[in-house]
Amino acid sequence: MTQGRAVLFDLDSTLLDNSGTGDVIRDTCVELAECFASIEWKALLQANTESFAEIWAEVEPDWTIGKTDAKTVSRETWRR
Repeated sequence: MTQGRAVLFDLDSTLLDNSGTGDVIRDTCVELAECFASIEWKALLQANTESFAEIWAEVEPDWTIGKTDAKTVSRETWRR
């Protein structure tokens, strides 16, 4: 197996386009509300937004240096 010869860092988010993330989260909230009558999608979206802001404040330093991955942050956001 050939070893990689370069590492790419997108430190200013110019190489990866995450602009659709908000739409995906909103669509997920809408779909969950359609499946569960007790869930109002706007309230769920607000809770997710607040949860992410809280979690990000805690994990950003570890995420920045690779100690925490995006999947873990996402799961914890939805768990809370």
